Amino acid sequence: MFRAAMMRALRWIGSTRAALWWLLALIVTIVACRFGPREDYTPVALPLAVIAVSIAVGMVTNRRMRSSLPLAVFHASLSLLCVLAGLAVVWRFEGRVEIVEGTAFAPESVEVVRAAPGGRQGPAAGAFEQADVRVHFRGALHRERTESVLQVGDRAVVLSDKEGFVVDGFRFAPTSNKGFALALTWRGDDGSVESGWLHLPSFPAFEWKQENVWQTPGGMRVTIGVVPPAVPQKEAWVLDRRLAPRAVHVIAGDERTTTTLGGAVRVPGGKLQVDEVRLWMGYRVTRDPAAPWLFVVASVGLAALGLHVWRGPSRRRAVALREREETDGLVRS
Repeated sequence: MFRAAMMRALRWIGSTRAALWWLLALIVTIVACRFGPREDYTPVALPLAVIAVSIAVGMVTNRRMRSSLPLAVFHASLSLLCVLAGLAVVWRFEGRVEIVEGTAFAPESVEVVRAAPGGRQGPAAGAFEQADVRVHFRGALHRERTESVLQVGDRAVVLSDKEGFVVDGFRFAPTSNKGFALALTWRGDDGSVESGWLHLPSFPAFEWKQENVWQTPGGMRVTIGVVPPAVPQKEAWVLDRRLAPRAVHVIAGDERTTTTLGGAVRVPGGKLQVDEVRLWMGYRVTRDPAAPWLFVVASVGLAALGLHVWRGPSRRRAVALREREETDGLVRS
C-alpha cells in the first residue's frame, strides 16, 4: 500500500497538472522579487529546482516522455536548463565601479549590486589600468560614442558602448557615467599626510553641480568643486582630459576659497591641496559562469526536439504500416 501511494505521489509530481502549478509558482516568485523592497532574484532558484525535479520524475514515471531517444534528450536538457538557470541566479555577480585615468583597478572600489555569498568582487588588484577616456558628442548632451582605453600588460584595449572587456571571468562594460576626479592631498597640523581621489558627479549629465563633499581627517566636512567647461549646444565636441578645469573652489563652513591646481587652501585642522584633475569612467561589472553552459544545453535540447519533430511523421507511418500488417494477418487467419 505504501509503495502504491508513493507511486501515485511521484506520478502527480511529474504530471502536466503539477507542472502548471510549478510554473505558476515560478511566475509569482519572479514578480514578487521584481517589485520587492530589494530586487533580489535569489528566491527564484527554489521553483526552478522544483521544476527540474518534476521533469526528472516525469521521465521516470511517464513512458511517453522517453518514448524516443530525441524526446528523452529534450526533457533531460529541459531539466538541466532549470538547474543551470537556478545556479545562474545564485552565482551571478553584478556591480559598478568608477576608475580614474592613470590608476589601476582595485577590487575594493567595486560597489556590489548582487553577488553570491562569499563570491569575489572582481579580478585581482592591478589586473588592468585605466588609460585615456574620450567621449564623443554630436552636440549638447547627445552622446555619439565612447572610447575608453585600458592598459592590460603591454597591450591597449579600446572599449566602446558595444565592446566590453573580460578578465578573469568578469566583464567590464562602459556606462554613460563619466566625469572629473580631483587628486587631493591633505597635510594636517599634526604632520600627517594623506592623499586620494574625489569623484565629482557625472559630466555633462550634472553639469550644473560639479562639486562633492569630502570629510577631512579632522572630521570637518568641506565642499570641493570646479567651474565646468562650457558645453557646445550645436557643434560636435569631445570630452577628454584637455577639458579638465583648472580653477577649484573649496567651501569650509561659511568661507569660500578659490584656487588653482597645486594651490593649498587652509581649513581647520590642516591644509588641503588639489594637485590635478583627471577623468573617471564608470563600468558595469558582471560575471555569469553558468551562461556558456546554458547556451550549450539549450542548443542540445532544441536539436533533440527538432529531430523528434522531424522523425514524427515517419514514425507514425511505420506504426500505421505495422498495425495494418497485423490487421491483415488477423483477417487472413
